[in-house]
Amino acid sequence: MEEYVVQRPVHKGVGGTRTEVLKLASKTDLFQQAGWAQGNRDTRPIRLLLVEIGGPGAEYTHKTSAGPYLQGSRTRHPCSNHRREQGNVDQNQDLLILHRRTGRSAYYNLGVMMIDQPRYAEWVRLSHRTARFEAFMVVAVQGLGKLDAKLMAQDAAYLSLSDKQREEIDVSLELTDRFTDSYLWVLGAYEIIRAMDQRCRTDNSLAGNTAPLRDAKHFFERVRVPLAKFEAAHRYRDTDSTVAYPSLKRDHGIAWQVSKDVFISRWELSECFLDLLRKV
Repeated sequence: MEEYVVQRPVHKGVGGTRTEVLKLASKTDLFQQAGWAQGNRDTRPIRLLLVEIGGPGAEYTHKTSAGPYLQGSRTRHPCSNHRREQGNVDQNQDLLILHRRTGRSAYYNLGVMMIDQPRYAEWVRLSHRTARFEAFMVVAVQGLGKLDAKLMAQDAAYLSLSDKQREEIDVSLELTDRFTDSYLWVLGAYEIIRAMDQRCRTDNSLAGNTAPLRDAKHFFERVRVPLAKFEAAHRYRDTDSTVAYPSLKRDHGIAWQVSKDVFISRWELSECFLDLLRKV
């Protein structure tokens, strides 16, 4: 015996909201309620069905006579104590499936932060290498790393959409938000690199080889200066525009055009930063 329960908020105008409880006794009822095609019923994750029915802000539970159950956005198996947390690789794949099917932003509609966990783990691991420059810099780098991992996953989801799906209003609005987040990420990452470079100038014992720091700083400047000051970076003032124009790279997502034929993606800047942390 199994039971699917979805509790979803229902807006009642000025009177506020009430909670509607749906109880579905079979997978057939579940698929019919979600409006999903019959032929695909065995290949769709149950979690996505439940969220599709409930919408944003819904809570859902899947109980079975065997014991394991699905609740919220976390799967628990009491016997094995196995837990699958939000944002892991499996769940990201589920979100991408929903992206391709609906054209909607799964990471907002599901209320889940889509994040590249292995990349975030790499940021956390490497962040401790900045402690010799400033203890609190570790925390700042981890925060930028989390934002980077989030933007990476969101860019990947966007790039998986068809041209028609990208024309949806909510997808376009989320792309605009992602450009803003990417802009802020560049400014924050540059300041960390600049601070590290400045500390090395006053204390050369902090880094044996300062060339990677200098190269990373110059690379970031080419995007950071026109983003922050609306002027070309000094080293590129003869070739670059005073504006870093928002753009998209086919393989890497968010990018900026800094000159007639030079496009720099946020992914390239992120990889540069990670590589710097490996070398310092």
